[in-house]
Amino acid sequence: MAMSCRGWRGNVTWLKIGIFLVICGIGYRYVVHVNLHCFSQSSPAFGRKPQMIATNTVDIELQKIANDPVISYLMVKNLYLNHTKMASMTSCNLDVHLITSFPMLYTPTTLKNGGLDNVKFRRQLEYLETLYNNVQHPCVAGIHIFADKDLPIYLNQQRVVNFSPLKHKLKFKELSRSPNMSELWTYAWTNLPQRIVAIANADIFIGGGLEKIDGDRMKTKHIAFSITRQPHPAVWLNDSSLCVEDSQNFCDTYKGSHDFHMMYMDKPFPRGVIRALEFQMNSLGAENVLIHMWQKKLNLTVLNPCKTVTIVHNHCSGHRTYSDKRVDRIHGWLIGRVKGSDKLDTK
Repeated sequence: MAMSCRGWRGNVTWLKIGIFLVICGIGYRYVVHVNLHCFSQSSPAFGRKPQMIATNTVDIELQKIANDPVISYLMVKNLYLNHTKMASMTSCNLDVHLITSFPMLYTPTTLKNGGLDNVKFRRQLEYLETLYNNVQHPCVAGIHIFADKDLPIYLNQQRVVNFSPLKHKLKFKELSRSPNMSELWTYAWTNLPQRIVAIANADIFIGGGLEKIDGDRMKTKHIAFSITRQPHPAVWLNDSSLCVEDSQNFCDTYKGSHDFHMMYMDKPFPRGVIRALEFQMNSLGAENVLIHMWQKKLNLTVLNPCKTVTIVHNHCSGHRTYSDKRVDRIHGWLIGRVKGSDKLDTK
């Protein structure tokens, strides 16, 4: 039967619509892959390219989350990591051993079974990214991680970033819970005597400025550093909506918080100090008790050069687990406060 002119035109119209939808579908996949590819090429600390981001695997994981919210989240990282004052640093004369933890919110098995929670998944990405940024830092000689026994397997199997080229810098201490401050410093003296040691939570990464610290002066002048974080880098881009969880400037508007603690381990902590630090590292006021013990029991000069050394709190996900109970009160008085400055020495 002959096709009418109207029917023929109608088929052409549907053909055009079909071609348009196909092009849109291809375009969407292209945009997603280009965005993830751009993230993999331009976002690492200090201008170095990460070894691998397996976009296919990432796509599969992201598709399990409604509306792919992590894609926009990763693109935020692409923006801010290029604004963290780290891009020009390639070397450092300071050899720091960082002691930290790594909460495992998701394992490859969890991802495979589809048991994803949007907020927790973002939080896991923050821990991965923080560890990756720190392990690349020129001033970091090694990272000692308190974590579940399966963490080495997890880091090897996940496909967000590739730690293989830098795995010699990672050391693992098996612990199935959050470490106490006392355990971290006991480990430091047992395993890292006569070294410069730092401790920080799993979501704290180091930016520029640390290379300006004189390690020899730390030793001879008995200087320790407890550094307050600066605002999340998304704030530096004048868009706090990219990270509503951490938009405050605690360096300029000091409220007693400190996030990165570094000293030269020339002797073990006295038993009384170790007993005083028997609380989790992320307890409110934990850093202030440490500062108090440094000042009063170890006779250290404590500086907070947060206006010179960039310390970033990588927490935009909204997932929080710590208690609101403070541990830094003695007879009702808050202790261990050191306001931010640009001083790197006692001179």
